[in-house]
Amino acid sequence: MSKVAVVFATNAIDLTLPPKNLQQAVDAFLVLHVGKLSNSYREWLTLRLGNLIRFLGPDTNLDEIEIWQLELWYSELSAKDTLFENHQYRETIERGLSAETLHGYIRAVKTLWNWLGKRRYITSNPASLLEPPPTPELPPRAPSEANVRKLLDYARSQSKRNYAAIRLLQATGIRACGLEGLALRDVNLPERWVFVREKGRGGRNKSRYVPFDERTAEALRDYLQNERPKKAPTDRFFVSENGRTAWTSHALYQVMRRYCLVLDIPVINLHMLRHFFATQAVRRNVNIRVLQQLLGHSDVHTTERYTKFNPIQLHDSYDAAYTPDNDIETSTGSGLHSGSE
Repeated sequence: MSKVAVVFATNAIDLTLPPKNLQQAVDAFLVLHVGKLSNSYREWLTLRLGNLIRFLGPDTNLDEIEIWQLELWYSELSAKDTLFENHQYRETIERGLSAETLHGYIRAVKTLWNWLGKRRYITSNPASLLEPPPTPELPPRAPSEANVRKLLDYARSQSKRNYAAIRLLQATGIRACGLEGLALRDVNLPERWVFVREKGRGGRNKSRYVPFDERTAEALRDYLQNERPKKAPTDRFFVSENGRTAWTSHALYQVMRRYCLVLDIPVINLHMLRHFFATQAVRRNVNIRVLQQLLGHSDVHTTERYTKFNPIQLHDSYDAAYTPDNDIETSTGSGLHSGSE
């Protein structure tokens, strides 16, 4: 077998040999998952696993890492009381890491060790003994209807491409990587559907057809016919302004962030538009199983978060049951409150 060497991080790694130390393990994992995980998720893993490398040392032998060392690393993270200290452009914040952030660090370490175990690069898995902190079940961070409407109105006045992309996200709930990977052949305007190929922790193997409404079709058609360069060298549906490269989700986020600052509204990111779509679908009584398929969730319990944390739906159901006509102080003879206690 010929050797395959890849220059990554600080060293050239030989992919025909099993990794021996922590740095080699992280490098091999990230290299071998190019194209299998989304770029954003790989960056997320790189940051968190890089923290572990700094704590234990890059040359630490994999077979010598034990649970107590991982627990010491986690204890140091838990003890942090400042964020962004000595950061290049962010101000220091006097508070520690949240339970959700700590949970993410442990999840990243478990992901690495589980992969090492499946490849039989290690004889034991100390990360399996790491216990993540309990995290409160929080409602999805969906923007308000008013702010999404402002964002769409402003985007329409600025750019056909930006408006079409934002309109598509809020109308379908597809993930950022799904939008970024859309090719021309994946968008069917006459029948109003897109075929998305999503990858990463949340979108692993989540390829599926997702329909959209007529107004979104009009926005996509307007961009395609009147703004997208006709001879762009890439087959991506959304391209850069000069048409030479595919447009990235990060570039769209920067656009949305700039628009929100101009509008003086809380910043809306791409994933928040996914939450917005899901909460709107619940309000419109879309079947939960249908919504699960539209969002590409493997587990329906993930989809059910949107029904559990939908205050408007709760209020509507409550108000329908507790009307002024059957209020305790106005209703009589119903028998609901009769009898002794």
